[in-house]
Amino acid sequence: MINEQTMTLMTGQEILDTLSDGFKQELKTLTEQGKVKCDGPLGGIPNPKDKKIISVANFRFIAEVQRIDNIQENNIIKNLKDIGGYNHKSAGVVDVFGYEDENITYVTSPDGMHRILMALVCGVSEVAVNIQDIHSAEATNQQIIDAEKQFFDDKNGRSAGITETDKMRSDKLTNKLSAKDQKLDENLSTAGVRIGEIGASEDDAIYEHDTKSEFDKLLGSVEHPCYVEPEVVHTISNVLVNIIPNGSVGPRIHGAIINVLNSLENSDDPTLAVMFKKWLKATNKYSYRYYDKTWWSGLVQHSRNMENTALRMFCAFNQWYREAIGENCITMKDVEKYLKVMNTETNQFVDDCLVKEMTITYAPVAEMEEEEEDFSSLDQEFCAQ
Repeated sequence: MINEQTMTLMTGQEILDTLSDGFKQELKTLTEQGKVKCDGPLGGIPNPKDKKIISVANFRFIAEVQRIDNIQENNIIKNLKDIGGYNHKSAGVVDVFGYEDENITYVTSPDGMHRILMALVCGVSEVAVNIQDIHSAEATNQQIIDAEKQFFDDKNGRSAGITETDKMRSDKLTNKLSAKDQKLDENLSTAGVRIGEIGASEDDAIYEHDTKSEFDKLLGSVEHPCYVEPEVVHTISNVLVNIIPNGSVGPRIHGAIINVLNSLENSDDPTLAVMFKKWLKATNKYSYRYYDKTWWSGLVQHSRNMENTALRMFCAFNQWYREAIGENCITMKDVEKYLKVMNTETNQFVDDCLVKEMTITYAPVAEMEEEEEDFSSLDQEFCAQ
């Protein structure tokens, strides 16, 4: 017998109660300062006679579809400040699903959670809705979830309001992960890495990242030059976290460091891995910390960030080692698997560093590519959610 899919329903108030104390305090301050109106909407519902209007208390949200554990609190605060409260005209009509079963008096919304939260904090009791469809009385939880998730994906999949990891989380909770993403989820769990809601649990995670951002290169395919066995990633990360704490590095730099350490630990001289960890900790000239963090993954070859970053680390570590010991510790052979996929300029850079023994010159600038770039549009978060 197949187990029935779990479906967790929550009211807007129940979700609101889970938000942070910081959010609640900031909202209180804005209200006291008169910057946000919290005793009703800013104006009425436009053209109400042609709209379906229901009580905010009659909304429910399906946890397996919505991002209930990833509420964009900052976006809510920003929109409240920008608008001054809840404006029916700005918010538009909220999409909902009704129920054929007469015993069910609520509606569920796959796309209105943030707006309902804003309505609640602003003392708004009713909103206009568009009933997208009706769930039949015989519909199973799985069928209800599938229908609302399909709507969620169709509406938000092309919007900046939903990130790739948000979609993966939703896919995981609704048993819709592709075989590739399911394998990645398993490998992340084994590696002790959590990306959004994918991979290791909060208790088991050694490192946590907000976005995948090329990290799948490390664990996704054994054919990829950056691939490292999940168990090895776990072992290295367990040591690395004592040098570079969780939260202080993004996924591409994290993956690049794992690659270099794995390579050195499997080299003819494993003591180089010990020296590399010393290089990571050091604060002297040419050490890891000597370089601005933006340089490691900034202005790199398109779609080859992790490979480019790993090569820069090999070269920078070699330069530090050469200054201290008087000879190179990295050869072209050590990095050839990465160079095969890199452009001429990167190959020339590595040759200059390792063969010609030229000193790395770098000038970190504000225009460099940031390590984390996956941010959702604040306005779209309000309008699309």
